[in-house]
Amino acid sequence: LALTIKFRAGSLGTILSTANGPKTFSRERVEIFSEDSAFTIEDFRVATVVQRGKSKRIKKWSQDLGYLQELDHFLNSDSFDSSGLFQGYFYTTLAALKGNESLQRGLPVTIPSLNQYVEEKVF
Repeated sequence: LALTIKFRAGSLGTILSTANGPKTFSRERVEIFSEDSAFTIEDFRVATVVQRGKSKRIKKWSQDLGYLQELDHFLNSDSFDSSGLFQGYFYTTLAALKGNESLQRGLPVTIPSLNQYVEEKVF
């Protein structure tokens, strides 16, 4: 499965899920690129940051998927809306649903803005 998201400012986000590849290679990998920086996470154990020509590698002995930190932030946030959590969760869920719709239709789909849902009083 390959899912590509084109953001309003022109950036692209790609999610690739495959069962192929050697077992010795990382099974989960996150890569983020900007103009002068790159960031990777492999199996949620090793992170590499490259910025302005310098590289830093961070290793952990156990996987850290961030669930506990996310739950702690969610439960201890002063305001759910002001923390940006709601919008982040909303768009993550919407992107997954729209990705499924795109697969079923075999066509690209648009992810509407949060404002459209608020104005239509969907929730």
